[in-house]
Formats: sequence, structure tokens, C-alpha cells
Amino acid sequence: MGVLTDIVVVDAAQAHAVLHAQVPSESFPGFDAKGLDQLKLAALRAILEGEEYDEEWADRIPLVAGDETSDGPWVFQLPDDFVASLALLRRSDEARIAAAWLATEDFAGWALDGVGDMLHELAACARRAAEANKKLLMWICP
Repeated sequence: MGVLTDIVVVDAAQAHAVLHAQVPSESFPGFDAKGLDQLKLAALRAILEGEEYDEEWADRIPLVAGDETSDGPWVFQLPDDFVASLALLRRSDEARIAAAWLATEDFAGWALDGVGDMLHELAACARRAAEANKKLLMWICP
């Protein structure tokens, strides 16, 4: 069984409400991103920025709700600069970026459609967050 992950667009002050939601993407604007994690986001960031993959970037995504010593769930706030890059992603570039993202080792066994859909939803949520001056939070429950 994979990691349960939801991406939601909220005010930063709602992090604890997201933490305690049964299914955050049903309670807040967002989507079910099952299997998405910090390492996959680090790979996407490297692709978007044209930089080398930096695994340590994943470790710097701030935990904003939950206890890091517990078994989860946890809520992380995606960095504003990463959200801004996602918000600028053009629909016409999504297929190319999704293919590059799929080629990373973290997506072994995934289909291009699944990765493409996830990227599209992630970019749409980033645009929604940017337009509403909100944050993009990632809820993870192992």
C-alpha cells in the first residue's frame, strides 16, 4: 500500500485543521495525490528549475503540523518559490515536464498518464494558491 497524500490550497493558519481532516482534499480545495512525497517534489523542482537534483531540498520542506517523531499524519508547506514555479507552468509544457518527471527513479512503475494528471493538478492548485494569496500544503499519512 502506498503513502496517502493530499495537496490542498489553504491559509497557513489552517494547517492543524488539515492535519486532523479525514481526507483533506474533500474538506479543502485540492486533490488526492496518493504516492506523492518530498523526494518526488525535489525531482520536479530540479526539472522545473533546470538544476541538479538536490535530495536535501526535500528535507527542508517545512513541517507545519504534526509531530515528526510520530507515525503521521504530517502536513508540510510547499516552499513559495516552488509554488510560484508551478503556477507559471504552461499547459503546453506539461507533457514534456511530466515525461521528464516520470523518467526519475522515484516514479518506477508509474504510467505517464498518472504523472501527467498529478502535474496538471499540482500546477492548477499552485495557480489557485498564488491567485488567492494562500499556501499549498501537503498532507501525508503513511
